[in-house]
Amino acid sequence: MRAAACQRSEEANLETNFHLQQGMLIRSSRTTTGTFQQVVVPQTLRASVLCAAHDGLLAGHAGVRATLNRVLANCWWPGVKSDTRKYCQTCDACQKTVAHGRNRPVPLVHVPVIDEPFKRVAIDIMGPIHPSSNEGHTHVLSIIDMASRYPEAIR
Repeated sequence: MRAAACQRSEEANLETNFHLQQGMLIRSSRTTTGTFQQVVVPQTLRASVLCAAHDGLLAGHAGVRATLNRVLANCWWPGVKSDTRKYCQTCDACQKTVAHGRNRPVPLVHVPVIDEPFKRVAIDIMGPIHPSSNEGHTHVLSIIDMASRYPEAIR
């Protein structure tokens, strides 16, 4: 998490160096809170890193900030922020399950008082109901008078 905090505020980085270590390019950053290292991820592996950080079993399709923090804990590449944002915003599973402004609250309106029976009714169908009736019906039509709240059920 420390790496993510340092990545977000570039002025916190006092010194950043790159060096090879066992054939991998390593980014070392010295900040006011200490020194940390991140593996510089090549272009061919970035999608795999993002997949593990966002879609993985322990990742849980977290949001952009949590996914970025998970990536930056050990990895870095130029454009990591924009790549992570784009990956999370285009995730199919997230698009299907997260509501993006579609659930707007319904405005409250004045409902007129109903003073005549059966002027307004509520109708619903319920079923299938088991066991069926003697005639073989498996659904019930319910009608409720909104003035008297008198229910009628037709099977």
